[in-house]
Amino acid sequence: MAIGPLESFIFPSVIVKTNLEAAGVQAAGDLRFPAIIGTSAEEQRVSDFEMVRGSSATADNIILDEDVSSQMLGTNKSFTVQHVPIVTGDGSGSAATSPQNVIVTVNNESVAVNSVNGLTGEVVLVQIPAA
Repeated sequence: MAIGPLESFIFPSVIVKTNLEAAGVQAAGDLRFPAIIGTSAEEQRVSDFEMVRGSSATADNIILDEDVSSQMLGTNKSFTVQHVPIVTGDGSGSAATSPQNVIVTVNNESVAVNSVNGLTGEVVLVQIPAA
């Protein structure tokens, strides 16, 4: 298919081809390699695509050492994590409801967890942590 001054055109794709030249021929010779520069769509709609955000039916992303110290004022025993949902970690994508699914440390010491709401990311401790 001829386009403009070019004798042939190949749509952009992955091409595996080896061209051999006789000895003594210049590297480029009289070959012309067109470069077509243009614009493309900045955004593209994709349907039937699963994006993993913290959990899915096939992947659980572990988040460690999330700092929630700005929420702990010394008068409350609950906080909300930034990365939600909190999942069980077994790869099923199930929201955590058991305190055994999370580990909370205050000043590098483990503290007891009373309840977990995996969907909202809320964690309630047994007692208010000491400052």
